[in-house]
Amino acid sequence: MTAHDTVDAELEVRAGRRAPFTMVGDWVLLSGVKPAAHTLYWALSAHVSMTRGDADVWPTQEVLAQICGFSRTQSLTPYLDQLVEIGAIESELIRYAGNSRQRYRYTVHENPPEGYTGPVSFKDFYAARGEAEDGIVIAPKEGRQGQAGGEATAAAQAATDAPKKPRRRSRPKPDSEDAPAAAKPLTERQKTVAAARAKKAEERERQAQEKAAEKERKAEEEKALVSRAQTAANWWLKDEGPKVIGAPYAGNTRSAFFALRGMIRDALAAGYTNVEIGAVLRAMRDYKPQPDRFRSALAAERTGRPARVPAGRAPMYDDSIHERSSGPARKPTAAEIAAALD
Repeated sequence: MTAHDTVDAELEVRAGRRAPFTMVGDWVLLSGVKPAAHTLYWALSAHVSMTRGDADVWPTQEVLAQICGFSRTQSLTPYLDQLVEIGAIESELIRYAGNSRQRYRYTVHENPPEGYTGPVSFKDFYAARGEAEDGIVIAPKEGRQGQAGGEATAAAQAATDAPKKPRRRSRPKPDSEDAPAAAKPLTERQKTVAAARAKKAEERERQAQEKAAEKERKAEEEKALVSRAQTAANWWLKDEGPKVIGAPYAGNTRSAFFALRGMIRDALAAGYTNVEIGAVLRAMRDYKPQPDRFRSALAAERTGRPARVPAGRAPMYDDSIHERSSGPARKPTAAEIAAALD
């Protein structure tokens, strides 16, 4: 004999842990608003105070945004507008604290407004889709229903085995209904605006083509200038320079080549000819002349005036001070170096 055999057979059952829940109507879910609006309506309904006796809610937009998974309160605006549009809520701006502060008060409606034409229940929803409601069976999960669950499962199985009602086929629409509506003729203002936009588009296209052509032309000109300058620099450093100066260049040939090519390129871009550039290089007798002296010598070659000597200290060593003779190049003496340093 156990302890349970000594008590009365009549049992007493009381409620255990209760889960807080919110009852919302199906019509908002079936209204066609976005899923985020469903969550927002649920959150507003959960804030309705049943003890106060009204349907007004006062949550902050920060709280609603957090519940709906938004990082900004501005993201709530389109979904609040959708709920207001279908009549699920009403929004009212309330001022308080002597009109120095304001907040929104939302009135949540459980039933659709008068004149609402959308589906109110799933029966209306499936009727609109042309399907029989009893042809769709949702099987309950096993392990929690007990006897009632077994009866529900048996009822669902019986409904599944029962012959299904034939679906009604919609009548084909006349050809006139399927035909696209004729486009409305444009007004004179619309034609003028369309023509102006087309003209602007053509002008932008023309300018873009001209800009691309100009860029390509400049690139070709630059390529030709560099090629001519490179030929002249090689001519002076390898062929003509050693003949005029009487000795090959003793420094960094690569550095001298790029420096000389850049100066010759700038001279060609300024309009000087190869003949003028070659004459200046012969007269200066320098493998890598200083840029300011080179420009001054070019101007003197064109105008016939003597070259202007730039201000400042003269270089300690300059090939241009070598004697202009066919003999070998002469290095500057100690006296000449001292005079250059003074």
